[in-house]
Amino acid sequence: MERARRPGDSVWAEISDKLANAAPDVHTILTTVTRVLSRSAAGTWVALSTNPDPATSRLMVSDDAEPGMADYVKRFIAAANQPGGTPTFGLAQRVIESGTPIVSSNVPFAELIAAISPAAQTYHAANPPPASIQAVGLLIVPMRAGGASVGALGMFDWHYASSIGEGDAAWLQAIADRAALALEHARIYATERKTVERMGVIANIVLAAAYAQDLRLALQLIVQQVTSILEADAADILLVGQQDAGLTIAASAGFHSSPVEGSALPSEPGLSDPAQSRVRIDHVSDALTMAGNPRRSNFVREGFQTCLRLPLRARGNFIGVLEMFSRSLADWDRRSLDFFETLAGIAAVGIDYAILTAPRGRATTRSVARGGRPDLNDLEMTILRMVVEGLTNREISGRVHRSENTVKAHVRRILDKTEAINRTDLARRATAEEWLEPGHTETL
Repeated sequence: MERARRPGDSVWAEISDKLANAAPDVHTILTTVTRVLSRSAAGTWVALSTNPDPATSRLMVSDDAEPGMADYVKRFIAAANQPGGTPTFGLAQRVIESGTPIVSSNVPFAELIAAISPAAQTYHAANPPPASIQAVGLLIVPMRAGGASVGALGMFDWHYASSIGEGDAAWLQAIADRAALALEHARIYATERKTVERMGVIANIVLAAAYAQDLRLALQLIVQQVTSILEADAADILLVGQQDAGLTIAASAGFHSSPVEGSALPSEPGLSDPAQSRVRIDHVSDALTMAGNPRRSNFVREGFQTCLRLPLRARGNFIGVLEMFSRSLADWDRRSLDFFETLAGIAAVGIDYAILTAPRGRATTRSVARGGRPDLNDLEMTILRMVVEGLTNREISGRVHRSENTVKAHVRRILDKTEAINRTDLARRATAEEWLEPGHTETL
């Protein structure tokens, strides 16, 4: 494998030049390095970029001479790893942790498989490689930047045409370190860009709360910002009603089947408890965690694997929940979680402010009669008055001699007719716009 041993300075120069002109993107960098090496030296080339956040770790495999082996290695590594974990394997991890290259000209293939993981052995037994392999030549070096290993770069010679020695590690190390510098630049660029994007999300939420003429529009803008810019495939906002422990879906984005806005859901005690009012990550596959969630089946149909719940608190009160969903297993890092908590605080203040101050006058002929009063029948007006008084559905049920479920249905219809976002919003509007005639009481 003389061609694979020492490609020379020309390869380093080619890679360096391509990286200097490449986009500051981890995938682009790994692809550039492995493809150039694959064209210059026989073997299957693997480049791994690690990250404290496993979801952002990346791996690239290239083999110009034997693309079938490259595809096999990709599938092999994917099968050997835990879902949501860093896409790595035992030998590369050893190099990253120790900072010491692995150089070997003749490793029995069975020994290589056994050194990776039990899952790798199981996959290999069921899925043999496309070519018969007895022994492998290995060359793996760390990618180093800032005094730390940020990944690994290596080559598998399935035919060990000639011996691999320490000299091979020297030239490959120079290329790996150049790639590591490019990776660090890409990460710094990505971090700065993410920070700017997140600041933009917060600014847009503040503006929406301050200037939106429609509370529903403000809520919809929040979930759209979350799904279009932040790390979420879908998002919704659930608000709690006055004197009501239940939550109501007020806005949503990113769902394949849109949730029915206004749908009532039970509130989880831990979310409303100030002592536990922190970001919570749930995995839909966790039966114990999701056992009490009435929407678990819906989440499964949507393909969600991770749910992030952000309690919304304003003026010391629990007002709702901002939920973010991912269709992959996501473990957000501490920095992201801290930002999400800040986002939840700003969103809660914005929502509270919008409920209290958003101008109305947007009612349709369907929902509002002349004079600005809602077009409600006598029973609905009676229930509205009791909602304004702060009575719960159970208390209203006893006064109007209807079942609690019937009262819930009437309240839902009143919210729909008046286009109020929840009971708090309904009571505020009824008082501010003088929907209730003083001293008027229905006899039922």
